[in-house]
Amino acid sequence: MEAAEDYIKNRISNDMRQQITPGSVFKIELPCKKMAYGRILEKANYAFYNYFTDNVDEDVSRIANSDVLFSVAVVKEAITSGRWEKIAKDDIPTTLQVLPMKFIQNIKNPEVIELYDTNTGKITRSSYEECLGLDAASVWEAEHVEERLCDYLAGRRNGSAESLKLQKPDSVK
Repeated sequence: MEAAEDYIKNRISNDMRQQITPGSVFKIELPCKKMAYGRILEKANYAFYNYFTDNVDEDVSRIANSDVLFSVAVVKEAITSGRWEKIAKDDIPTTLQVLPMKFIQNIKNPEVIELYDTNTGKITRSSYEECLGLDAASVWEAEHVEERLCDYLAGRRNGSAESLKLQKPDSVK
């Protein structure tokens, strides 16, 4: 009998989990005691706004009118577990409908650099110069995004972001 009760509890909690809904705006309670905000984009990507508050702000227009700090792919559990709580559903603004390009660099051979089109999945050979300023094609854990946001607020470099930076190949002077 106990197994059936556990099954029902698990089924109810799974059915009540938040869904990944592109366009949704969500809040993040940061470990540095601030609230951050983001938006669910397409293809597991999320945009994070340069908008922080001490208390929850559900004014989507104020949040959405803020600049985007960065956009990265994030594990779905950040939303589905309720860790990041959705506060509004809205359309994805046109400025965020085309996802940014990413780079892929071979760890063993940094000379091999590719450009990854997040929108199409197409990968093409690229140069170091073409990939400068782009984020690596990677999937972030929720806690690493939160740490990156807190580091941004504190004006310090983020270890996770630094470890994923494009490495200058020896052939580039």
